[in-house]
Amino acid sequence: MKIRMNLFDMIINILCIIMIIGVGVYLFIIWGEIPEQMPAQYNLSGEVSRWAGKNEILFMPALALFMFVFITVIELFPRIWNIPVRVTAANIGRVYRMIKNMIGCIKFFMTAMFVSIPVFQAKTMSIPGGFIFSLVGVLFIVIIGHIVAIARYR
Repeated sequence: MKIRMNLFDMIINILCIIMIIGVGVYLFIIWGEIPEQMPAQYNLSGEVSRWAGKNEILFMPALALFMFVFITVIELFPRIWNIPVRVTAANIGRVYRMIKNMIGCIKFFMTAMFVSIPVFQAKTMSIPGGFIFSLVGVLFIVIIGHIVAIARYR
């Protein structure tokens, strides 16, 4: 079954593309200001635990782009999704739509995470305590909420 793209899907995709292009443009504009050595890894307190050359800053936006494309392709094949309920003729439309919405949310939060890190790195700033944990926490809440909603379609 093919699931049509709705307004939510379009908004998520547009926001992800804006984030990826935005971080690329931002890094291009400030490239000369980025120090040759910059923070590359942070500990749980948000403090720098590893330094790297400035070319390494391009890895996260590239990873964001790869993940965006990969997840977008996965969205096209609902038969390969691992669905926590039995899909029947009566619930297929609702279950697939809910899973597609969940995948869209995952794509959005993954993109946000992968494009925000280079911004902190470029300014040699520590990532605010709890920033990544907050993004991941909200992501898990969204996933759990979708799974609970899907379970109601049994």
